[in-house]
Amino acid sequence: MKKQLCFAAVILGTSGLALADRTPVYLSGGGGFGAHGLTSDSSLGEVETEASTGLLRSLKAGFMLNDRNALYLHARSSNFDYETEDTGTEFKDARATLVGLGYTHYTSATEGSPYFEVTAGMAGFNVDDNGFDIESKGRGLLVGAGYEFNRHVQMGAVYTLAETEDDDDDDTTYTTNSLGLKVELKL
Repeated sequence: MKKQLCFAAVILGTSGLALADRTPVYLSGGGGFGAHGLTSDSSLGEVETEASTGLLRSLKAGFMLNDRNALYLHARSSNFDYETEDTGTEFKDARATLVGLGYTHYTSATEGSPYFEVTAGMAGFNVDDNGFDIESKGRGLLVGAGYEFNRHVQMGAVYTLAETEDDDDDDTTYTTNSLGLKVELKL
């Protein structure tokens, strides 16, 4: 009987450490790589670009609503180079941004759980290269899924889609999309 009680005490005592709740404050920063695409549409027609890889970065600051759900301000940016398919013009250091309200749902109330995330907000696309100075603003959406390994590390895949309008030309819109893999560090 003593062995069974000792065994039960060890299991219950260590499970509290392994299944500790998430912190109420949700802060994270992450980075990764992704493939990017860009389409511009103007009165002259539609121009597509070849997808290129680039760096992804994100910051999240908010709070846990409960054991499974987080709400936060999400700022995400990605830098990439691209080449237009029609003229072969290369552009360096393009930047796509998304700032909005984000939500993450963990499928388990304990750490070590699959999750999915969504962010909707204001998007931007900027490039200053080859005599072009493009600045555009619009709206964007991010969806993602991944796995939370422990209280401080999670990894996942994200897809971002944004449609922006050129600040200098109301007839020109840019559609950017990216599919990437990221690692996030959480406090």
